[in-house]
Amino acid sequence: MRTRCFERGIVAVALNFLLLPYVVCAQQSAATSAQALITQAHDFAKKAKTLSQFRETLQVCSHAVKANPTAEQKAYIYQLAGWTYNKRGETLVQLADEVAATDQKRATEYEQAAIKDFGIAVKFDQTNWKPRFNRAVSIAIQGDYQTALLDLEFVIEQQPKHKNALFNRAEVLLQLGDYQRAANDYGQVIELDENDVAAYAGRGIALSALGDIENALFDLNAVVRLQPESAEAYVDRADLYAALGNWERAAGDYRVAIQLNDKLGRAYHNVAWLMATCSDKRFRNPSLAVRAARKAIELDGPTYLSLDAYAAALASAGQYAHAIAAQQKAIATAPSEELANLNSRLALYQQKQPFVENRDNQVQLATAEESIAE
Repeated sequence: MRTRCFERGIVAVALNFLLLPYVVCAQQSAATSAQALITQAHDFAKKAKTLSQFRETLQVCSHAVKANPTAEQKAYIYQLAGWTYNKRGETLVQLADEVAATDQKRATEYEQAAIKDFGIAVKFDQTNWKPRFNRAVSIAIQGDYQTALLDLEFVIEQQPKHKNALFNRAEVLLQLGDYQRAANDYGQVIELDENDVAAYAGRGIALSALGDIENALFDLNAVVRLQPESAEAYVDRADLYAALGNWERAAGDYRVAIQLNDKLGRAYHNVAWLMATCSDKRFRNPSLAVRAARKAIELDGPTYLSLDAYAAALASAGQYAHAIAAQQKAIATAPSEELANLNSRLALYQQKQPFVENRDNQVQLATAEESIAE
């Protein structure tokens, strides 16, 4: 299964360093009326773009609440405060994106702060779907899919044709293993935009997980048609061809993927597995499999999947001692649910036998996420 970056409305939250004392430029006197403060807060909000300007707006809102406003005025103050928290969150998410490549710790702080601000925005204005959408995306990025799903359900109830909300709910459902609902949501996105490449790719993955390989292939053909320069699209389609036993087309797509992007470790991993373990001897090439597996490890690191493929390639080439050593390293870092398969292959190598796929075996292909997992 593959994950992608979620499209998101930008979101915000206050960091500790933003909570230092701040003096509002125009100090409010006790005589200032609630309406005057509301007008000032509204004017500040219209111009606010920086974190300090958003903070200033919120401070004026706080003064306004303490100035004995009417019920109608108080409701408006809360709505304005909610809008401001949401916009500050959006700004912080932008900052997180800007520093992510150089300062992951600070980026994470920004994201976590944004989640808090989205939550405050929701409390101030519980009917507004926008901060819920923003919070859902940030929470999903943090891995809390169940909570994100609740927010997205609310958004879609309010906005049934919100394309990004439908897409993100599909992504969350895919992560949760609810493949049929994910496929349905991706389908709704495609109905709204027949050229949405990410939705075709996502539905193809969901349908593949459901065993509907033919329709999954239809979707991935659409991805290749719409994005012919995408190496990832060719790898995804090659994986499906391999699952169908169409080795020739699988090999062809892997070849194109590597031509388009010779730094895509997943392509090298999966073609190495094909050339090492294919049930059709015509497509086995042990020496090339070893080279491709080594390249995958060079690009993505020694994950349990890359080591497993390397071991299979070495065994295919008759290098059983090295295959055993690589497989033992794979077993040492693999999740418990994979140990049975890995140990069964280790037993083959110890008996000086290569591992060869058959139609009853599940094809051992790396997904985009798994190929770089630690």
